[in-house]
Amino acid sequence: MKLFLTSKIGATIHRNGLRIPGQIDNRWGFLTRFKETVKSTKQMIYISSSPENNERVSDWFDNTIAALDKAKIHFERNILVNGQNAMLLGELIEQSDVVFLPGGHLPTQNQFFQDIKLKARLSNFNGVIVAQSAGSMNCAGTVYVCPELPGESVDSNFQRFRPGLGITDINIIPHYNDNRELILDGKKFYDEIVAPDTFQIPLYVLSDGAYFYIHDKETEAFGEIYLFKEGKWEQISGFTLRTSQSLCKPPVWCRIEAPHRRKYIWLERTVRRKKVLVEKKSVSCCRWQTSTAWMTSRTCSMPPSHKE
Repeated sequence: MKLFLTSKIGATIHRNGLRIPGQIDNRWGFLTRFKETVKSTKQMIYISSSPENNERVSDWFDNTIAALDKAKIHFERNILVNGQNAMLLGELIEQSDVVFLPGGHLPTQNQFFQDIKLKARLSNFNGVIVAQSAGSMNCAGTVYVCPELPGESVDSNFQRFRPGLGITDINIIPHYNDNRELILDGKKFYDEIVAPDTFQIPLYVLSDGAYFYIHDKETEAFGEIYLFKEGKWEQISGFTLRTSQSLCKPPVWCRIEAPHRRKYIWLERTVRRKKVLVEKKSVSCCRWQTSTAWMTSRTCSMPPSHKE
């Protein structure tokens, strides 16, 4: 299985209140890598984020087909899966080359995925998965469910951690730029709602167009991506994570390789370690031992600011 964890791939744009086909985003090479990864184009399935017929999801599905056509990627069969045909899901996945997991309301999608037993259905899938937004968030083993609708952040019964598909241990929050100034229930989204949870779990915040590409026991990060951990921001773009399994699952030694050829080694995040310089005669580099998701080129106490 090869997995793209994305924020947004650009297949749908909004114009005059309508959702219309866009261009697949290739600023950081997503389209190029997708073309290289897909070996067959017999069937693509697009699994809805809710069981009901949903006009928004239907538009996303149609626009994805149109955007792929613009990019000269043509599937013989394109199938939208929702509650009406979910009983055929196992057979459809077996016949598919690519599975799209779109965005939507995260808790609703999470429950739908559980109801249709998507985790088990994907366990032997050897094709390509393209997850976007909420779909990317639900790929984690334990999903961080950030509040997104009014009232959710102040609801004491709102579940912020739910079981996911278990395809990766990476927890993302999409649409970094859209959420920078977001106020929800009178609170700043990142500073007051999400930040306290980063002391329990590290979160990777993606701008639209950015993505993780997980393949062949390797995880690569492309585009504008930040690690939000223990209330601090660290930009991690340009790193390659090489792992024996996806993000240390079960806990094993892993390695990050940075462009400047420093190598960092870390353990499972439940284990805290002090930084220790380790020498290795065969390799001229620095090696550090620290916690599982530690990747940094800089650290700041406030979210990075950018010129519009």
